[in-house]
Amino acid sequence: MMLTAVPYLLCATWQMETMKKAYHGACKEEKLATSRENNSKLENNSNPEAQKKLQDKVEKCQQEMEKTKERYEKSLEELDKVTPQYIENMEQVFEQWQQFEDKRITFFKALLLEVKHHLDLSTNHKFQTVYHTLEDTISAADAVEDLKWFRSNH
Repeated sequence: MMLTAVPYLLCATWQMETMKKAYHGACKEEKLATSRENNSKLENNSNPEAQKKLQDKVEKCQQEMEKTKERYEKSLEELDKVTPQYIENMEQVFEQWQQFEDKRITFFKALLLEVKHHLDLSTNHKFQTVYHTLEDTISAADAVEDLKWFRSNH
């Protein structure tokens, strides 16, 4: 089986999910910092030093958001590179399992038909007479005649 792409796909998927979480976290932080800065601007009594700290925090969050966005996009590109090979490998694996399943079903079908052949006593010449006699007796049963016979004898 060609499963070489599986570890790469799992690693790329894990990395992409990690980068996505980091990016979304950075976006939330940036939004929160911007909101705090805007609220501080609306309050007339805040000091310039606090305003500067909030502005620095917003800039830092924006830089972090850009870095995580770039890493997230890079992880998506990496995942896009690995996915076609993974799909191709999985198609090969699927085809191998289809062949295996076909062999398995064919084997069990042949085995069960052989068991049925050995258990079928009607094919044995010794038992054919018994089966034919039983079938003839059952077929010859006539309810009307039986009732007449019973009435006349009892």
